[in-house]
Amino acid sequence: MMRIKAGLLTVLSILAITVTIGIHSAQAVSVVDSGTSDPASPVTGQEFYRTDSHADQIYDGQWIRQDMEIRNVKAFGAKGDGSTDDRAAIQAAIDSLNVAGVKGGIIFFPTGRYVIGDSLIIPTSIYGVIFQGSGASESDGDGTLLTLDSSNSLFTQSGITTLKFMQFKDMRLTDKTTSGGHLIDISVNAADIEISNVTFFTRNPASSFLRIIGGNPSHIYVSHVRGLQGAYHSVPMIDIASEPGCNIFGIVLENMMLNANATDTAPMISLDNLSGGNMAACVTFRNLTLEAPGGGGIRVKSITNLLFENIHAADLKPYVPVNPIIDIQRGTVDGSPYVRDAVMLNCAITEGTSSYPDVRFTSASSNGGLVLIGCRTGYLDAQGNPPIAIGCADMPNLVGSTLPLWLDTGGRLRGVRGISATNTACRNMRGSVTITSTNASGAVAFPLAEADTNYYVTASVAGVTGTPATGATRAYVTGKSTTGFTVNLETAPGAGNSVRVEWHVIR
Repeated sequence: MMRIKAGLLTVLSILAITVTIGIHSAQAVSVVDSGTSDPASPVTGQEFYRTDSHADQIYDGQWIRQDMEIRNVKAFGAKGDGSTDDRAAIQAAIDSLNVAGVKGGIIFFPTGRYVIGDSLIIPTSIYGVIFQGSGASESDGDGTLLTLDSSNSLFTQSGITTLKFMQFKDMRLTDKTTSGGHLIDISVNAADIEISNVTFFTRNPASSFLRIIGGNPSHIYVSHVRGLQGAYHSVPMIDIASEPGCNIFGIVLENMMLNANATDTAPMISLDNLSGGNMAACVTFRNLTLEAPGGGGIRVKSITNLLFENIHAADLKPYVPVNPIIDIQRGTVDGSPYVRDAVMLNCAITEGTSSYPDVRFTSASSNGGLVLIGCRTGYLDAQGNPPIAIGCADMPNLVGSTLPLWLDTGGRLRGVRGISATNTACRNMRGSVTITSTNASGAVAFPLAEADTNYYVTASVAGVTGTPATGATRAYVTGKSTTGFTVNLETAPGAGNSVRVEWHVIR
């Protein structure tokens, strides 16, 4: 057995620091002791890692032996040759961590193409398992590729307690056929889950890359992911939902490029707080590129304190989405109004339509609406709470009865319905009416009814034809109602003449 030069450090200190550094920064060499054939023995299948340049300064360039907390799947019989079913070998490596005194560790996948014929089961009785690949290269000959050849999920769990402290790093995941299962599928409480430096491709239209359904999904971190799915997908790529009586909180999805398809019917990402209420909070979406979001981009239900930063949707036109690109909804189980406090920062989303807008915000809460800062969006539908737009160089078309509370857009406004200095929204802004011949008045009907008659109307002559009679160019307003008003002239223009009057409504 090799000796470890530890200097003044103890062996335990060396092991702790080495694990902290992470095996992805080291060069792995398998060492097999001919004295035993048991791959789970204290010797056979051990990993020795040569430290990187920083660690060399600490360890003086020596080989550091990692004890049984690291499992090389090839030491358990996995081939990684692209044809052999390696499921049993990899499962044996996982199960070897589920013993007293261990209950966690690293499952290491050397470079290879691993075929998985059935689910890899993670017992909920173990904690802190890291599934560590050798790279997420999209080239078949490089890195670590796990291919699911089953209708069951690739990674799932056993047991009903919380699955905690799991990491999936530096690998590529895919399904072999259009009948493959979900890639990462957790149906119990999931907490402190990290997925990073992973690429994936799902062929089955009913399969997700990440599916966490049940319990209180919390502290889920997904970063540096590149994903692609086939056509006609009916489920999200990332699908996270609590169970009734539980909540979602502390979710961060960032630094991802996801490619969907114009034929999809489900959004690319879905977070659903099934219990309603205001306990579900603190979700961040950052630096996401959503390519061809035919089924919509991100759907969030009944969650507060949302941040969308640097979200970019592209490459869908000339097709149109069948769901909003960003869809922030109130609860659908208990009708919870608690969708509030959402901020969009520096987002560029212009793939929507008036029917399925780029951004839809629906809430029954009386406070904490949607704030857009430095965004470029095509269509905005904000119901239940007036949105605030700040520094938006190209303000959206406002859909339905969307009424902004405050707009600061550098002078370029489109679709603004009204201006109000009160707590009552003004649903109409401006228009004109032409009064001709012997008529001395013209009726104005609002496109949207006002809440009451406590509004002001200005009326001014904007143009004439012919030679109107004296007094025909002096206009005033009478008969205000919630549905409109009447513009009057002191005198009818006279035969062959007309007067056009422009009006503005303010509160």
